Amino acid sequence: MTRIALFALLLGVLASCGGPSMIDRRSPNNPNIPQQVDQDAVVVIAVASFEVNVNPAELYATSKVVNITLSPNTQFSIDTTAFVVPTPANELLSFGNLTVNVAFTNQLKLCGTGGHQKCTKALLQMYTSGVAGAGFWNTVDGYGAPMTAGLAGELQTINLSQASAVTLESWTIPSNRNTLRLSDFTPAPVFLVSGDFTDAGEGAYSTTINVALALSL
Repeated sequence: MTRIALFALLLGVLASCGGPSMIDRRSPNNPNIPQQVDQDAVVVIAVASFEVNVNPAELYATSKVVNITLSPNTQFSIDTTAFVVPTPANELLSFGNLTVNVAFTNQLKLCGTGGHQKCTKALLQMYTSGVAGAGFWNTVDGYGAPMTAGLAGELQTINLSQASAVTLESWTIPSNRNTLRLSDFTPAPVFLVSGDFTDAGEGAYSTTINVALALSL
C-alpha cells in the first residue's frame, strides 16, 4: 500500500427497507435463524460479504465468494468475479457488477403478525453501513461520493442504513408456490455498481455495501 489509498471497500449482504430499527426475532423451529425483522413487514433471511482494496499507485484486488447458509433450507451467495476495481479518477467510475448466484428458501411463512403468514414478495435490496454517510465515504472530510447500483438501465442511488435500503429487484410469489429460487428473479440479478467521484477530493474513501434477500407481504 502507498500513503494514499483511494478506496477501502467492504461489501456485504443484508437488507431491509424504510421503517423503525431492526428487531431480531428467533424462529421457534430453529433458534439460530433470525425469523422476522419487523420493518415495514420486511423479513431478512440471508447474508454474505467480500472485500476489495484499491491503491491508486499499485492496483490490486482481493475478493472471495462467500456462501452463508442460515438454515438447512435457506441459501444465498454473491459472485464477485465481475466486480472490477477502477483506476481512481475524478469521474463516474464503474465497479463492474455483483451477481446473485445462489438464492433459495423453502421458508415463506415468515410475514405478518407473529411471523407465520405466507409472504407475497421476494426482494433483493441494497444499502450502505459502517460509516457516517451514504456513498463511498471520506471520513476525514465528512462527505461521500454518491453510489448507484441496480439492473442495467435501472440504477438507483444507494442510501445509508437498513431503514433506507433500496429494492433493486423483486418477485411476486404465486399462491401455489412454497419455495423461492434464483431462477424466479427475471432478469437475472446482475447489479451494476458505480461511484460518482467527479467532485471527490484527494483522500481515502470507504463503505460497507449490504445486499439482502428479503421477504415481505
